[in-house]
Amino acid sequence: MRVLAVAGEQDHRLRPGVQQQRYWVDKPGWPSALEAVFQQLSPNDPGSDQPLQLGSRRIGVLRRSTHAIWCRFADLCEQPLAAMDFMALCDRFPAILISAIPALGRGRPRRGRGSPVADAGAEG
Repeated sequence: MRVLAVAGEQDHRLRPGVQQQRYWVDKPGWPSALEAVFQQLSPNDPGSDQPLQLGSRRIGVLRRSTHAIWCRFADLCEQPLAAMDFMALCDRFPAILISAIPALGRGRPRRGRGSPVADAGAEG
């Protein structure tokens, strides 16, 4: 993982909490490590891949259970959800897994939609 400096006063990755891995980097051609993480978070609940209805919006999910929700970045962050929607997700699910996050870089358009979910998670 490459860390890029972004405007902000606090680095939420450094917040205290339970010591566990929070970031994974995909390896091309390998299955997502988040499958095993989801299973650890929901050992007795295989979950569902049914979309989640959040107000008038439907959010595509890879898996969801009472303990965790696992979404692709595009399904969660590239649709018009409000900060309140992200806070509702944080209230409903103890763990939110997000895969297929596009890499930031100079040649890539800025994608600010991930900010509300990060802010809601940091405040929760």
